[in-house]
Amino acid sequence: MPWKIPIGPIGLIGPKLSFVELYIYGPMASDLSDHPTNVGGVYAKILKLLWSGEPVPSDELRDHVGQPEWARRTRELRNEFGYPINVFIDRGTTYYQLTGHMPLFATRRRPYFSKADKSVILRRGGPKCAICKLRANGSSMEDVEQTLMWDHRIPFDKLGDTVASNGQLLCRNCNNLKKQACGTCVQEGCDGCLFAYPEKSANIVVIELDDDALARAKSEAAQQGITVQEVISKLIKRHTLPVKVETGSWTFR
Repeated sequence: MPWKIPIGPIGLIGPKLSFVELYIYGPMASDLSDHPTNVGGVYAKILKLLWSGEPVPSDELRDHVGQPEWARRTRELRNEFGYPINVFIDRGTTYYQLTGHMPLFATRRRPYFSKADKSVILRRGGPKCAICKLRANGSSMEDVEQTLMWDHRIPFDKLGDTVASNGQLLCRNCNNLKKQACGTCVQEGCDGCLFAYPEKSANIVVIELDDDALARAKSEAAQQGITVQEVISKLIKRHTLPVKVETGSWTFR
């Protein structure tokens, strides 16, 4: 099967600036096995779907994998196991495409933050969760680790380094929320992510929804073509901002 690697968009200068998508085409290696041999479980499931080399839409991959963190597992195959999986967007749809059957490098081992790195992270942010500000019961390393967890701002599966500058402290609830968000994230970078850099915004509020409320919020978001966060923000503004009525006075509803 042929493979296709996106290398665009490229700007073309003429009467006006326009962009085109450029691709490199080539054959899949023909002398390799017809299935992955060095991974199992969900990783093998992902690779078997991608094995032909044809682009696979993200929705199809998500449904095939059948677990919430399908996007993270796919990134791990690329960034930790070395499989050449390209991600590109075509007409608003994200596609995943395997361009070879052999890993490009040896498996990356997930390291832990060193004691020195932990000390820097603790001094920089204090003994509290970077998101919800939950404080540990003390300031010693032992006290901190009973309540908080050492987190990679940019996840390891997105090639985040295990160094102090990429570390932060999170409580278990916020760490789980970040893990869930990262697990379904299809963005290649983390620069604009408030889970990765919560200090960039003073307006972060963690809201826990039950299954029914979350389902309704997702449905409303899909109908309006906006995010769940935007739905909730609009709902709050609707019920707290002053609204002008016919009498000319202001009231809240």
